[in-house]
Amino acid sequence: MVAPRSSYPWLNLMAWALLTTILLFAYLVRDSGLCYIKERAVTANHTWRQSHTAECPTQQEVEASPWAQNCYLVKQVCVDRGMLVLYDDRYQPAPVGGGETPPQFAAENNYGQFIYQFKNGETKYGLPLDTIRSRAASSDEGTEYLRSPVFSSCTVPIVWYPFWMTNFGHFLRDNCAKLYGFIQDTKWRDAIKLVQMTAEGLAIPDFNYALLQPMTSLSVETWADFTSRLLPGASSLVQPGAPPSAEGHHHRCFESMFVCTHGLNITRWPLHAFGRHVVEAYRHLLPPEIQKLDGSSRSSGSNDDGGAVLNVVIQKRPGDTRQLLNMEELLSRCNGWQHRTRAGLQLRAKCWEAEVVDLVSGMAAAQVADVFVGTHGANLANGWLMRPGASMIEVQPYGFDAHVPHLQDPLFNAQDNETQVMWWVLMGCDPTAWRASPEEAAGLGVEASWAKNRNMFLRWEALETALRQVAETRNDMEQYWQLWDKGEWWWHINRSNITFGGHHRSRGRQRSYTGLALMLLAGIVLMRSFKWPRPSPVTTSRQQPSPAQHHPAPHVLTATLMHGQVRKHGPLGILSMLGAGRTWQELRYPPAWRQSRIAGGMARQPAPWCSMMFNDKYKIIYVKCPKAAGTSLLQYFTDCKAPNASQYCLRMASYGNATNVQHLLSAWDDYYVFGFSRNVLQRAISQYQYLSTFIRKDCPGVAWDQFCQDPYVLGDYCIRQRDVDGHRCCTQSPEHQYQHASPQVNCLLTREGKTAVDWVGRVEQFSSDLSELVAILNARPGVPSLPTVQPGKANYNASPCDAHHRKLRWHDAASAEPVASVQQGTPELAQGRPADAAVSPPAAEQRLPVRTYLEQNVVPILMQAMMELNRKRPADPIDFLCTYLQQHKTQRISDKN
Repeated sequence: MVAPRSSYPWLNLMAWALLTTILLFAYLVRDSGLCYIKERAVTANHTWRQSHTAECPTQQEVEASPWAQNCYLVKQVCVDRGMLVLYDDRYQPAPVGGGETPPQFAAENNYGQFIYQFKNGETKYGLPLDTIRSRAASSDEGTEYLRSPVFSSCTVPIVWYPFWMTNFGHFLRDNCAKLYGFIQDTKWRDAIKLVQMTAEGLAIPDFNYALLQPMTSLSVETWADFTSRLLPGASSLVQPGAPPSAEGHHHRCFESMFVCTHGLNITRWPLHAFGRHVVEAYRHLLPPEIQKLDGSSRSSGSNDDGGAVLNVVIQKRPGDTRQLLNMEELLSRCNGWQHRTRAGLQLRAKCWEAEVVDLVSGMAAAQVADVFVGTHGANLANGWLMRPGASMIEVQPYGFDAHVPHLQDPLFNAQDNETQVMWWVLMGCDPTAWRASPEEAAGLGVEASWAKNRNMFLRWEALETALRQVAETRNDMEQYWQLWDKGEWWWHINRSNITFGGHHRSRGRQRSYTGLALMLLAGIVLMRSFKWPRPSPVTTSRQQPSPAQHHPAPHVLTATLMHGQVRKHGPLGILSMLGAGRTWQELRYPPAWRQSRIAGGMARQPAPWCSMMFNDKYKIIYVKCPKAAGTSLLQYFTDCKAPNASQYCLRMASYGNATNVQHLLSAWDDYYVFGFSRNVLQRAISQYQYLSTFIRKDCPGVAWDQFCQDPYVLGDYCIRQRDVDGHRCCTQSPEHQYQHASPQVNCLLTREGKTAVDWVGRVEQFSSDLSELVAILNARPGVPSLPTVQPGKANYNASPCDAHHRKLRWHDAASAEPVASVQQGTPELAQGRPADAAVSPPAAEQRLPVRTYLEQNVVPILMQAMMELNRKRPADPIDFLCTYLQQHKTQRISDKN
């Protein structure tokens, strides 16, 4: 049943007229700002009730919607004081009912964290969002609407567990834009009511309401408000604004409701479309001169001489972190900048500083700017509030490139196939052009956050280089995407030059896997180790070391010979320990264990730690061993949190979620469990190279011999090693280093030491083994089929700003990138490779793929040399290696011929 609507439409008109009068009065007497956007949002998006009556969705339409494939559907349900009351007979006791246990819903992965602000100013991070409990309906319900429920089929609540609701950038990008895409693709969108989960019944930030409300015709509420028990007659007491339900009054019982605990597997990510939708909803709050901008496209002003003006807004962040220390110089030189494009258009820049403090000021700055310049952070999400054809120039401080988020915004922008925002990046690579934040200077806080909070000097030559690229591109998105594919949308700002960042990923869902971003020397060692027709390198590596030699840890020298289909004996060791009641905090490198190591002990790891990912639809579990093709595997399966997530994506298991742990334990026998192993010497080299990148360049490193004796030494180093000023020498956490140095048997064996998986692949044979795995998975009855494996892989872990990594990165000789160099303060484009680039090979060799070329010409002899080097351990290893290669070069050429 649906409650009847009013029979007196003239009363509704009078009520709306009164509401409009009240809102107009409020507008005249109050200053514009975010504090009351929540109350005024309704005037922009919720007059729909006056113009049409939405049709109620059928149950079939609800069940066929994308929400049903991404969230939990609950039918015939009432909400009461934070709980679900279930009226389906299957939850009533047997034998009359089905006897099923009512479900519980808890946040999964990173969708369950809340920040608790105490009254005294203290903050508690990571407070879990509320778990939704449910129960079967009782004959002793406490209120009439629960005893005799009237289920609404015209209102469909969507209970949303948010991802980082207190961060404006994350909330707009990772929550609202995805919800907006789903809502726009839902035929019955007028029936959707958004309900946001919080912790302990606390309020959500005002900008949460401001961003969510324009998406839906019904009022946005928190879970606590939405489930509060109504007093008799209270359902008709509705505050002015968007109605709380399709019926126009407070409702607590519904035919269908969705609970979304782990985000959405999106097929499109309308970041810019959502931003433009928000701007149109609140355009009336902007200053009159900005309201006149229709938002349809970038439109610069004009000079007196007929030229065009490029409006450049440089953001000033509040506080004392991520500041541009030479702001005055930048503004002065920017306002004097002029440029004539290759097409003959004369441009000059009009530049000013703007501080974004709320949504309104962010919209104002974004709408007036042709170019928005700012340091990395949440406020750059205002870029998606800009007009079509506008440009965002993101500035990043030195050292931040070593962290995963350093390119996330431009990459996510590229995932939006309809975006009209051009995103550029200036990456600081000059170790002298930054100053520590107060927190870093005092050695406080999380070390992983130090780099992103640094203050920096932005060279004018770098900003001018980006402005020239913007000017030449103008409003042409197709030209921008061509520059994107060539890697000419981001720059490394070095001490003496400015270089293009180079190709990173192709635009959109179809990525390019042809480019190999592996480190050269480590990559050569890793590719074909122990795989060529010479005396067995396995035998050589197993020779007993002399007493004078170091004794590496067993898991460095012991080769993993197991691969293919194997017998599964039970769940992984870490999972069994969690299922037995242990907590992840006491198992994942706890403080006592770390203190024992720092004191000089060789404490064994507290638990066989290993991460897991799974997909319920395809009934698979992936045991994710660090430095064993995890990134490459996810290029095929995709991560469910990523914007390009597929239907067969893998979701990271949350060990802090007891429901998650029990689900994996119960599914272990039925699901197909697989992982990849790697030649231990190859993996050790990869571990050492990768983990050493997180050691600051002005600190002493960890020797290879030390690592071979005890790989966990790199985690110890991050705890105790400091520079002369007392600052930590690591840019990554000790837990990260410990986990990536752990043995791969952690991800293969049960607690009793038996195999815990169904199948093991080899990193060295990744493409063929992945194809074999997919064929096995597709042969199972009753499970959807996976697509054919496409060849190719890429490694995105290398720090693009690190000169060492740039020298070791592989480049295809046929794809030389232009490089911007700075001479006498003026950036110029120099064609061709950097001066230290290798000489091009002969024409016959030049046509070979880079991997094939190196395998045929370099890898075999280099592997022989390194094995001989390891066997003899000479005093001067570099000289020995050079001599060996020179002496055996003729033999290698003869063998090749």
